[in-house]
Amino acid sequence: AFTNHPRLLGSQAAFVVPSGKILDYNYVVTDEGTTSATHVDLATVDQIDFTLDDTRDVLIWWNANGYNDTNASGLIDQLEIDGVDDTATATSYTFTTANFGATLSILYSVSLASGAHTIKCQHRRLVGGTAHWRNRTLLAIMRA
Repeated sequence: AFTNHPRLLGSQAAFVVPSGKILDYNYVVTDEGTTSATHVDLATVDQIDFTLDDTRDVLIWWNANGYNDTNASGLIDQLEIDGVDDTATATSYTFTTANFGATLSILYSVSLASGAHTIKCQHRRLVGGTAHWRNRTLLAIMRA
């Protein structure tokens, strides 16, 4: 039985996984920042939770607008998958001008086993100042 994600009856007379199914998403519009030099959660955590019936490839997408209030500084973002930092997803941006905004994004495909999963995006400043994020989206999509 597939209690978390029902299957569809395909044209080949077999049950198939609906590709592109959104597993969970989180959207935060608020401007939140940190002066931390290590990855931390912001006041409103970028986190999603979902359960898979079997092993699946999952596409994780995080997107935001970010800036730093100090010249020649920046920020770094990184996914945490089931409590483990995934350094392969780390992305950084350096700003030459204070308060200059940029669109930030992480797109990552990962194979996850059956069971419950928690995905987070954590944040830190780069060099100095206060790094800020706003209009943050975290989304997980099941691939076929």
